[in-house]
Amino acid sequence: MGALQIESEISDNLDLFFHVAIDMLCIIDLEGHFLRVNPAWEKALGYQASELEGRDILELVHPDDIEETKKTSIQLLQDQQELLCFTNRYRHKNGFYHWIEWRGVSFEGRIFSVARDITTQKRKEQRQHAHTTLQRNSSTKSTIEMMHLFIDQMKALTESPIGFFHLVNPDQKSLTLQAWSSNTSQHTNFQGTQDPQCSIEETAIWVDCIQEQKTIIRNAPESSSNRKKIIREIVTPIINNGIVQALVGVGNKDFYYTKEDTETLEYLAQLASEFVLHRYSEESLVFLKDIVESSEDGIIGSDVDGIIHSWNPGAERLIQYSPEEACGHAIASLFAEESKELLNNLWSKLLNHHSLEHFEGKLQRKDGSRMDAVLTFVPIRNCRGEIMGISTIVRDITQRKDQERERSRLLDELARKNHELESFTYTVSHDLKTPLLTIQGFAAEVSENLHRINIPEAQENLEHIRNASRRMGLMLQNLLQLSRVTHSNNPFVPTDLRKVLTEVRESLSGLLAEQKALLLIPPNLPTIYGDPTRLHELFQNIIENSVKFRGPQSPRIEVIVDNQDHQWSIVVKDNGIGIEKKFQTKIFGLFQKLNPKSDGTGVGLALVSRIVELHGGSVNAFSEGRGTGTSIRVQFPKIKSVVM
Repeated sequence: MGALQIESEISDNLDLFFHVAIDMLCIIDLEGHFLRVNPAWEKALGYQASELEGRDILELVHPDDIEETKKTSIQLLQDQQELLCFTNRYRHKNGFYHWIEWRGVSFEGRIFSVARDITTQKRKEQRQHAHTTLQRNSSTKSTIEMMHLFIDQMKALTESPIGFFHLVNPDQKSLTLQAWSSNTSQHTNFQGTQDPQCSIEETAIWVDCIQEQKTIIRNAPESSSNRKKIIREIVTPIINNGIVQALVGVGNKDFYYTKEDTETLEYLAQLASEFVLHRYSEESLVFLKDIVESSEDGIIGSDVDGIIHSWNPGAERLIQYSPEEACGHAIASLFAEESKELLNNLWSKLLNHHSLEHFEGKLQRKDGSRMDAVLTFVPIRNCRGEIMGISTIVRDITQRKDQERERSRLLDELARKNHELESFTYTVSHDLKTPLLTIQGFAAEVSENLHRINIPEAQENLEHIRNASRRMGLMLQNLLQLSRVTHSNNPFVPTDLRKVLTEVRESLSGLLAEQKALLLIPPNLPTIYGDPTRLHELFQNIIENSVKFRGPQSPRIEVIVDNQDHQWSIVVKDNGIGIEKKFQTKIFGLFQKLNPKSDGTGVGLALVSRIVELHGGSVNAFSEGRGTGTSIRVQFPKIKSVVM
């Protein structure tokens, strides 16, 4: 066999080897042109050998890799050494870039290279790198920092210039524009918005992504007015228990998005759920916990049966039970009896209609005191929209209610005072007019008597004038006394009513002896907050009336005490002439006298009523009628104390 034949056979064998090799083989000249490539190039990058041979290799190299490729080729030619594991990106005929790993050697001014497509391997490495990066930073970076880090990973793995990460609201009808890549405004006309809330109906393919719950690719120009320059995009939903929690996506890649981009983005979406949304949930829980813990209102968590499982410091401050004491008990146990029925009806309505409810009710504190509260019941739902519990917000409105009650009381009192003033004006003008007319009439008689020199009759008329003047003076004195009671500024002190009544008995000892009256004072009379001087006047007026309006028998006056829940009831019971039912409220009015011929001005019981009112109590008269005696009941509030 001749040398030429051997050389031809070797050449044929090399050609056969060149054609059947799985790897990409090529020969490149000093100027960087392909001299020869094998069929594997067509399989890897879509080009036939005739399309590559004679072409500058840099035309296919990714712009970011050109300088490194030049540098490596020059070094290989100069050093005449083997090159191991050099990687760069080459553009596929369809426009997409593939990662190519090279191994070459220079010989006689040419580079002989073996290359293989490592795009799949590279994607795995990039995904692993993304996983490691997100995992490493998830415990130290904030949610928004993690979102931007995630966007950087999406952009890198899909070779996209812009990216976004937006949260979908629970209603699945709106979303929060949470995070855009920093260069979004450079690639689109989007300049941000002051309102981060956005209806999904305004978001082009995003609405499809949420409603269909799948990745959507749009490789055609977008028509959305605020994203006109986004010419391509791919959006993936992050789904948890059938609910879309967020949308992530990228846009404006130089070439069409492919199935490989979909797989990459869906893989990254899983990482976002694990690292970013988990971080968001942790921060949200901390944020909500801080709100709950610092709230002045009580916030009570319970299950759908009303069993308490959480109890914030606000609830402990308002209702006085500790979390350990409250948790595990029914929320209904906190309510006063009169509010429980309303609570039960509202609870049923809440569970049936799934709506937020409000109502005002009374709660019972640990110390037994009551609190006016406005309560807001908020249903807590799981990801399927089912109610899994109730959050009850309790706000103390006791002060407001007290103010409303005080306002109502003052308005009622003002109306009563106005009525009294009208009555007072009429009564005073009428009752003072009577002695004044008497004085005027008898003064005229005196003048006539003196003219006729009738001294005895003149003296009699002067006596009538003196009596009318005395009555007028007594009325004015009683009015002054009543005024002083109304405007009393004496301090209230603990006052022993037994001591007060004993002193009254001593003050009236002459009257009691004269009328042979018996006054019985029990030993168990209470101590109340009050003005001792006014309380003395109160009981003295009542007892004087009992003696004055006696029956045929000797007066018997008994003081009876009744210890009630929140007040003391003191009854002064006599065996006197009694009072008809129609007059039993009238007698406490000013200048009200059932017997016009009786002594006095009709101010005594009006004075009693004012003194009782001054002490926050009430007074009533009871009698079965004429000849049955009368009971005057005075009620005083108890001294305030903590009920244990």
